[in-house]
Amino acid sequence: MSHPYMPLSPCGPDCLDGGEPTVGRARAVGRLAAAIGVLLGAFLVVPLLSLIGWRGREFAARTVFRGLLRAFGVRLTVTGSLPRSDGRGVLVVTNHISWLDVAALNAVRPMRAMAKTDVRAWPVLGSLIARAGTVFLDRESLRKLPGAVAELARVLRAGSMIYVCPEGTTWCGRGMGRFRPALFQSAIDAGVPVRPVALRYHLADGRETPRPRSSATRPSSTR
Repeated sequence: MSHPYMPLSPCGPDCLDGGEPTVGRARAVGRLAAAIGVLLGAFLVVPLLSLIGWRGREFAARTVFRGLLRAFGVRLTVTGSLPRSDGRGVLVVTNHISWLDVAALNAVRPMRAMAKTDVRAWPVLGSLIARAGTVFLDRESLRKLPGAVAELARVLRAGSMIYVCPEGTTWCGRGMGRFRPALFQSAIDAGVPVRPVALRYHLADGRETPRPRSSATRPSSTR
């Protein structure tokens, strides 16, 4: 059931220009196998994270997410920077185009995230996301929204950098959903800054697919 914090996106196959490149079965299987290898390697590293300090954890997380992007043939290009805020919490807000968004952001600056509760059930990746300190939001229940915002504010007060997608669902990038204000309230309650990041995707020939309005972080797809 749709409500203001569980919006439905009108985007679909008709948003594409046509002529998008495809890869052969062998390459597709190879990329999937490489991605699974990266994720299995991440599981092996998890028990060591408490022993290597926060710099080591950031390096490990960045390495895993960059490896995941490479496994899927994605090249990452960054314009601008995403600095820390002197130990204070930071609310990072982005547009939401693809499940690859989380990999692109964390390949630049590892951070916590807010995600819908059913992400926990994703095979392999769901467990890693939960262990990374993700704050989960039950999008089907408006009554649980205040509690989720309060938890987000608590995490921000503790000094975490955490990213959210205020559109509430994926959009193709040609259009954008309205940014819901509740998640911004957590930054106001916690007294922390908000840093915007825009995501764009390009094909290997330079075409944007889809065409967004602006960018700070640009994962560029290769064939």
